[in-house]
Amino acid sequence: MDKDKAIKLIEQLMNYGLAPEEARWIAERELQAVEESQRTGKILNQLKGTAEIGLNSLVSVLNFLASPGYFAGAAAGGSFLVYLWGREQQNKFLREFKQQVNERIDEKLEQSRTLDLDEFMELFTQAMEIASKSASELKRQALARALVNSVVPPTNQVSGKQALLRVLAQISDEEMLALTALYKHESVADELKKFAGISINELVVALDWSESETLVACEGLRQLGLVYDPRVGTWNYMGRDSQQFEACCITALGNKLLIWSQGQID
Repeated sequence: MDKDKAIKLIEQLMNYGLAPEEARWIAERELQAVEESQRTGKILNQLKGTAEIGLNSLVSVLNFLASPGYFAGAAAGGSFLVYLWGREQQNKFLREFKQQVNERIDEKLEQSRTLDLDEFMELFTQAMEIASKSASELKRQALARALVNSVVPPTNQVSGKQALLRVLAQISDEEMLALTALYKHESVADELKKFAGISINELVVALDWSESETLVACEGLRQLGLVYDPRVGTWNYMGRDSQQFEACCITALGNKLLIWSQGQID
């Protein structure tokens, strides 16, 4: 809105019976809103012009995203204490993210641009929301690695990132530890052993947990679609009535999550 249009708006508002000072106040706010929208659009266009996001450009983008006011609107409509707690978790996540970017910036990686700004921002804002609702250090680390791996070959080629973010939002620390232990087991097992899965007793030993703790984690992973029991449906399956796990194998979704959030490549 230019000044001539603002003057016309003031005149129209006064014709509706508003006092001159009220009409000017509304026109000034309209003018500010238009100017802010234009500035925002210009900034975004400049960023889009330089970025599809790559690892090097993340450093400069992060300086903008980490500004104190970036998520200030999150306090609206909620408890201020909840907002402060959530913002602190976001700050921890940003520090973790920056650290991981800096640790990997010197790697000899392809410098091709790999992710456009819109896609990166969609992932980033969802990761920030997930981080704001959890004090889990493991979850922060997984989210940060997932974002970095989104712009670094070959993990940037992982598809279904939105689905994987939904899983990261729901997974517990215990489930992440169990899934990682399963991956380590499968990575060194022969093909026959991979097909049969790791037995619950083996997983109990690997995790140094009780059987009940291990079964709870496995059931949680199954509900998330990350593991399955390969012995279900076989002639010697003993848990057909209780549906209790006898063994675990990682699903395709589970493997994809590990590749994206841990950088694990077979």
